[in-house]
Amino acid sequence: MIADQCPEHEHYHVQAETVLVEVVDASGRPCTPGEVGRVLVTPLFNYAMPLLRYELGDYAEVGPRCACRRGLPVLTRILGRERNALLVAPTGERYWPTFGSRQFAEIAPVIQHQFAQKDVDWIEARLVTERRLTPEEEARLRAHILGRLPGSFRITFAYPGDIPRNAGGKFENFVSEIAR
Repeated sequence: MIADQCPEHEHYHVQAETVLVEVVDASGRPCTPGEVGRVLVTPLFNYAMPLLRYELGDYAEVGPRCACRRGLPVLTRILGRERNALLVAPTGERYWPTFGSRQFAEIAPVIQHQFAQKDVDWIEARLVTERRLTPEEEARLRAHILGRLPGSFRITFAYPGDIPRNAGGKFENFVSEIAR
């Protein structure tokens, strides 16, 4: 066990009594609260086969001290594996995208969504909806999504019948289709 959800808040407490968790940026420097980075773990009680700074392949966001006063390190969000989940901004910087999808239902009847980065300035929003969205709903969604992204992007909408899972059976909210 690496982290548990705080009983009083939405974030997670690292189980620092049994594991050292480091969240580091692309240069290997420790992330500060609000920053997203790679998760490295060092179990403190694995004597048979010590693991030092083992990279899980997961990303997490470091959080500030918790108001519950438990004193344990905080992870605000656990974002999961990188796979192809890093958005490339027009400036060349890489970000873990958050599109504010919890608010989608307040704007339009979205059932499922996936965002595909087609180019450094173009994102296709693939939406499974109860019905075709009106131009006004698309405009509101576009404005909402753009407000959550760094830099300037063009957003287009596609309406597939469903959004398939990847080869590993996982559903991905974001995929990069930029030629690498």
